[in-house]
Amino acid sequence: MLEQDQPVVDALEKSDNPGSKLLTMQQASPQREILHGKRILVTRTREQAGVLSERLRTLGALPIEFPTIRIVPPQDWETLDRALATLFPGAVEKDDYHECPYSWLVFTSANGVNICCERLLELGYDLQAMCKVRVAAIGPATAAALTRYGIRADLVPEVYIAESVAAALIHDVRQRGESLEGQRILLPRASEARKVLVTELQQAGASVDEVTAYTTCQRPGRAGLG
Repeated sequence: MLEQDQPVVDALEKSDNPGSKLLTMQQASPQREILHGKRILVTRTREQAGVLSERLRTLGALPIEFPTIRIVPPQDWETLDRALATLFPGAVEKDDYHECPYSWLVFTSANGVNICCERLLELGYDLQAMCKVRVAAIGPATAAALTRYGIRADLVPEVYIAESVAAALIHDVRQRGESLEGQRILLPRASEARKVLVTELQQAGASVDEVTAYTTCQRPGRAGLG
């Protein structure tokens, strides 16, 4: 998943959830045992810890998986369901879309991808029948999650933070001789996500529909950490 000369921090693709921390270290060398003997606490969700732990093992580390968070889907799916349905023209009652109402679909985490795609499949949608909308992913892990559902990310910024998503999206639009003015962007993400992405896109003239796809909660009994 990662090239040998990428920094280890790439393995911890940053989400824009409060409390998300990057592992800061120097550029990883191609040497297999660069982290030999180091014990590293992996606090990601149980479902996501495995990939990172395996990568750390290849670098000689001793990962200790201790999930401190869990991903909770919406209690009420109505808002998310309706937003996602607009990606499939004609699927929304009383709203006969002949074109996709959105110019961009932006994902800021693999969790958002998984929640949205699994929900669409559960509702019987064919993901390959999605309307022509450009898709942005915050980083390679999110793009990889999209690929698993047969969706290609049209835009992945070089730095995996919300600010870079906004900058890359604005740059991409300008490179194509267009403007974000009046364009609609669908942003399904965590309820506690930072507002900087929405703010910067709106300042560029876009209309952003921010929809809660999940909530990041602390796992019971893990309050003592930090």
